[in-house]
Amino acid sequence: SSLPPVAESRISVPVRHGDPTSPDMTLQLLSCRPATAAAASDRAQQKRPLLFLHGSFHSAWCYAERYLPYFAAHGYDSYAYSFR
Repeated sequence: SSLPPVAESRISVPVRHGDPTSPDMTLQLLSCRPATAAAASDRAQQKRPLLFLHGSFHSAWCYAERYLPYFAAHGYDSYAYSFR
């Protein structure tokens, strides 16, 4: 069986929350959601989404190849942020 694809999006957030003069920084968000009907029905059973956070010298890419698709295939919405 094939694994679900990983989607990439960008989120612009202020460096200092609540400060209108603060410059924005862009965070990368990788996400993977269940693609099959069986996995979607698992999701309907209220499985909580998973958030993967990288350590130093990495970014979200380290979860994109195996972890995000694996957990999505098992019914979990899976997300990973890059904090660079």
